[in-house]
Amino acid sequence: MSINLVSQIFTGGEFLILDGAMGTMLADKGWRPPLLPEEMNVTAPDVVMCIHREYLNSGANIIETNSFGSNPIKLAYRGLEGKTHQINEQAARIARRVADRYGAFVAGSMGPLGELIKPLGKLTFEEAYEAYKEQALGLKNGGSRFFSHRDADGHQGGKGRSLSRERRCS
Repeated sequence: MSINLVSQIFTGGEFLILDGAMGTMLADKGWRPPLLPEEMNVTAPDVVMCIHREYLNSGANIIETNSFGSNPIKLAYRGLEGKTHQINEQAARIARRVADRYGAFVAGSMGPLGELIKPLGKLTFEEAYEAYKEQALGLKNGGSRFFSHRDADGHQGGKGRSLSRERRCS
């Protein structure tokens, strides 16, 4: 049975339970560096799907996509920056496919860029904005309807994520 997220938050309905650590679960199921955890969306989607299912069977009603580090700046370390949209869209599609069977929500997971924004780092605000925009669009196109972002790279990184979603995903 599907539940309405807004009504759950504001009317004091049942508790909403978010899933747990994706990277730890992937490691338990065979993921090893130098492969990025997010590459498993393409190379082993059945493993990612199984993890989502395990969390939902354990009582979670919100699952996060396997996309925490799948922005073009981090993906560039493996030469995958050109596949940012594809990896994020696939992450959301996998999560959506499982969540729909349980009436659960899918949050698009967005983490830090891996580099700091000026004046503390070398990235411009516009570069950060574009990186987050590309990730957010892939997640939205794959079925995420809201985003979870953690470990912000400072105020400017959080602002870049928020603006990229607000301006390009609505």
